[in-house]
Amino acid sequence: MQRRDFIKLLMSSSLISPSLLNAGEAFTPYTGELFIVVHANGGWDISSFCDPKADPLINNWAKTQSIVNTTSQIKYAPFAKNANFFETHHQDMLVLNGIDTQTNAHNAGVRHMFSGRFDEGYPAFGALYASIKAPNLPLSYISNGAYNYTASLSNFTLMQNPTSLGNLIDTNAAPYGSAGFHHSAQNDIIKKYSAARLARAQVNTKLSPRLKKAVDSFAQASQSKEELSLLKNYLPSAENLVPIVDANDNYNPLPRQAQLTLVAMKAGLCSTADLRLDGFDTHDNHDIEHGLALSNLSDGLNFLWTEAERLGISDRLTVFVTSDFSRTPSYNDGKGKDHWPSSSAIFIKKNASWGGKVFGATDDNLGALAVDQNIVPSAGGIIIEPRHVQSALRSLAGIDQHAYSQKFNLDNSDLDLKNIFL
Repeated sequence: MQRRDFIKLLMSSSLISPSLLNAGEAFTPYTGELFIVVHANGGWDISSFCDPKADPLINNWAKTQSIVNTTSQIKYAPFAKNANFFETHHQDMLVLNGIDTQTNAHNAGVRHMFSGRFDEGYPAFGALYASIKAPNLPLSYISNGAYNYTASLSNFTLMQNPTSLGNLIDTNAAPYGSAGFHHSAQNDIIKKYSAARLARAQVNTKLSPRLKKAVDSFAQASQSKEELSLLKNYLPSAENLVPIVDANDNYNPLPRQAQLTLVAMKAGLCSTADLRLDGFDTHDNHDIEHGLALSNLSDGLNFLWTEAERLGISDRLTVFVTSDFSRTPSYNDGKGKDHWPSSSAIFIKKNASWGGKVFGATDDNLGALAVDQNIVPSAGGIIIEPRHVQSALRSLAGIDQHAYSQKFNLDNSDLDLKNIFL
């Protein structure tokens, strides 16, 4: 078979997306622990969020307002929609401050925070988790454009709209009306000849090893279409899709991303996902622009948990939230804030024993402080780095001892953070 013929085969087939190539023949709906990674893209301002600094030179809000204490160890800045978010979830969250990302470059910061390694080559947590816990699910790892390097451990499905899943379930469905693109008899003929063409490709002994592997993978993927039909029970109708633009013309895609992810998780087709929210790289007009970004983040996370509870999967869900790095502890000439290496991370899980706690810290100038083995600030201690954070996340997920995790080892021998989850 020539390459052009193989491409025609893929295009003519009425089967499903190549993003599902890891789907296996046997399928059992996934009922294990679920993980969602949320990326506040661009570098969030922790001093106006979970590591508040009441210094008027750092934050304008500090001229008239004070840091807010919750009934747990968690504190937050009186900024944006922080009050609603933290007061709702502080008992179920753990805040880790004082993480040194060691960079102010976006690509390096993203790679470092979300893989645990500064250099290229290590997989995102989602790719690692999916490959270990649910390698045969049709939508095991859904990505919404955050760091999703897989290191060939798994594939990810890149979709940001629940209607796209509906299109995968029924490729003949027209966007309007009850009729399909093809009459049922015509559609049956297309399926028949597509299947026959695929069958011929599978027994073709002249294919190169690479094309042979692709054909076999595509044949496996075709079988997951029936599994995807489970989504029919959970996909919202067009009128019930959460809007991505509110009444004030504010664009916030995070709730829609969460809606897609949770639907797939409820159907037992997905084990992990990443969500991404832009708007945090506020070099100008920081207070207004960053206030909007943090408000969108709060709204998105609140929706995520409300929807997870409605679907009955909140007890299985852990959410990890972080960013590339943070913002400077001062405003620039454009009333913005630039890049700063210190950052934070937030873990959220309903009724977790570790909820309501804070570990790590920064000084008054947002410099990461060293901590001892109890994660208490200590001059002779160790600075928390992304490798420590990702190691802790792997441990929390129960995958830290797996061969894949060992292959992409993160050295945390100098500081093991897993005890923060006791």
